[in-house]
Amino acid sequence: MAIFSFIGGSLLLLIGIDECLDWINGEPYVFWFLHIPGGLLMLFIGYRIKKGNPNNFICSSCFKVSFKHQLKQNKCPHCNGQIELLDGFYDRHPEKK
Repeated sequence: MAIFSFIGGSLLLLIGIDECLDWINGEPYVFWFLHIPGGLLMLFIGYRIKKGNPNNFICSSCFKVSFKHQLKQNKCPHCNGQIELLDGFYDRHPEKK
């Protein structure tokens, strides 16, 4: 999903820059002001998708995933077990795959 956002954002940005140069040279096509911000927005969305959500946690006892707002005193809301960040959990604990 992130790669499509990067590709789409890059294309919109390139189209917008090309249209901006045409507009500076006197051509009447002025939609570059929509393409450039749209391209930047899609690149940002792709970056956020690729980066992931650092607020996802996993319980090391019951293996249920929870969000930060669901945690009770940094414990699992389901079994009151110890929680860890989901990102890289299975790399740190390959035996739990």
